[in-house]
Amino acid sequence: MACNILEVCGRFMYKTQNTHERTKNILATMIRLKNAKNLDNRLDTMLENAYYMCRPPEQSAKSKKKERPAVQEYIRHLFFSRLTKQSLDEVVKQLRKVAWKENEAYIVKCVLKVQKSKYNQVYLFASLVSSLTKYHPSLAISVADDLLNEIRYLLHLNEFSKQQRLLGLVKLLGELYNDLVVDSQVVFDALYILLSAGNERVGPMPDPPTDFFRVRVICLLLDTCGHYFDRGSAKKRLDLFLAHFQRYLLSKIPPPKDVGFTISDTFEALGAAGDRVQTIQGADERIAKLEGDFKFSRVRGLAALEVLLAGKDQDQEDMDDSEESEESDGEKVDSEDEGGNKEDADKADDDEFDDEFDYQVEEQEEKVVVHWKPKAPERTPEDEAFDAMFSQMMMGDSKPAGPKRLDLSVPMNLKEDTNEPKVVNDAGEAKVVFQLLTKKGNKTAAKDLAIPLESDIASTSLSRGNAEADEKAELKRKVLGYQAEADGVPGFGSRRGFVVRGGYRGR
Repeated sequence: MACNILEVCGRFMYKTQNTHERTKNILATMIRLKNAKNLDNRLDTMLENAYYMCRPPEQSAKSKKKERPAVQEYIRHLFFSRLTKQSLDEVVKQLRKVAWKENEAYIVKCVLKVQKSKYNQVYLFASLVSSLTKYHPSLAISVADDLLNEIRYLLHLNEFSKQQRLLGLVKLLGELYNDLVVDSQVVFDALYILLSAGNERVGPMPDPPTDFFRVRVICLLLDTCGHYFDRGSAKKRLDLFLAHFQRYLLSKIPPPKDVGFTISDTFEALGAAGDRVQTIQGADERIAKLEGDFKFSRVRGLAALEVLLAGKDQDQEDMDDSEESEESDGEKVDSEDEGGNKEDADKADDDEFDDEFDYQVEEQEEKVVVHWKPKAPERTPEDEAFDAMFSQMMMGDSKPAGPKRLDLSVPMNLKEDTNEPKVVNDAGEAKVVFQLLTKKGNKTAAKDLAIPLESDIASTSLSRGNAEADEKAELKRKVLGYQAEADGVPGFGSRRGFVVRGGYRGR
C-alpha cells in the first residue's frame, strides 16, 4: 500500500516545499530497509519502482552532436530534409554546385543511408542519382559497387538490427534499375546473392529453415522492378531464377501466412502464379530444363560460326612445327570454309540470320569471341534510279544563286494609274520612258529615263505592256458579257471564248 501511495502522489509530495523533507526521509528509510532485508524479487521491484517514481535518476548530458564540415552538413540537409518530389530539380542544382571531387564519396555515403528517409521516398534517391549521373558518370559506378558490397556485408552479418537497412538498400537497387542507372545483370546478380550469400560460413547457419527474411527481401526486389522482365532474354533469366527461388522455398518449413501472401502476390504480379512446383524434384527438373533451353537459345544464333580450338600453353622449342601445323590447318579451314559457303548458299532461305561470324573458343577459359561481319545489301535497279534522281536534285539545289536584288517599292505618290509603257517623241525619235528608282538614306525617289524604242529592253517592255493591256481589256469585256447575259440583254457578249463544237471553232 505504501508503494502504491508513493507511485500515485509521491512525486508531488517530493516536489512540494512543505512535504519535501518528510518524503525524502521516508524514501531514504525505504531504501535502507530494502538493502538490509532479504526481500523477494516482487517486493524488491515494487520498492524500486516507487522510489524512482518519486526521485527519477538524473539523466546524463546528451551526447554531443558529431561535428562535420559545413559542406557535409549542407549535403545531409539536402538529402534528408529538402529532398521531395517537387524539389528534386532544385536539389540536383545545389549538389552540382559543390566541389565534386572532394565530396563525391560523402554524397555516395548519403545515398546509401536510405534508412534515414521515408520508405515511400526511396525512389527519389534513385532519381537523384540518375540526374547527377548525366554530369558525373562515375557516380553511378560508385553507388552500384558500394550498394552491392553493403548488401553482401549485411547478409553475412545477419543481425536483426540491420534488417531495416538491408530492406532499404534492396529497394534502392530496384529503383536504380527503374531509372536506368544499372542494368538487369546487376539485379539478377543481387537476386542470386540473396539466395546463396553466407551459406559457405562455418558454424551456426546464417539462413536457418525457419527464417524467411531473405524471402521478404527477394519479393521486395521483384515487386520493385520485376515487372520489367517480361520479354526477351530477361524473361528467360527471370523464369530460371523463379525456379531456383521455388527450390529455395521448398527447402524451408511452410511459411507463415503473411509471408505466404507476399510470395503469392509476387508470383501473381510476375505472371507465374499458376506455374509453381510442389516438390523439390519437380523444381530440379524445371531448373535443368530451363538451363538447357537457355543454353540452346544462345547457341542457336551461332549456328554459322566456325569453332577454332587451340591450346594456350605451347613450348618455344616447337615453334617451327607449330607454324607448319598452322599453315596446314589454315588450308583445311579454307577448304572447310568453301564447303560451308556452298552449304550456306543452299540453305539461305532457311537461315534466320544474314550475318557472318568468326567464333573462337579458348579451351581452358571457355571464353567466346564473336566478330560480326554483316553482308553488304545487294543493289537493285530501283536503288540505282533513286540515287541518280537524288544526285540530280542535289546538283540542282547546289547551283549558285543569282545576284540579290534590291527590294525597292515605288512610293504611292509616284505610282501611275496604268501600267502601260509610256512612249514619247524626243527629237523625232520614239522612246520608251522608264522610272529609275534611287534610294538615299530612307528616302526613295524616281527619275524618268527615256530609252530608244529599238533597244531590246524597250521593245520587250512595250510588247509585255501591250499584252497585259489586251488581257485586261478582254477580261473586262468577258465580265461585262457575263453580267449582261445574267440580266437578259440579247446580242451582247456573244464571244464566250474559243470552244470547239463539231469541228467548228466559233468565236
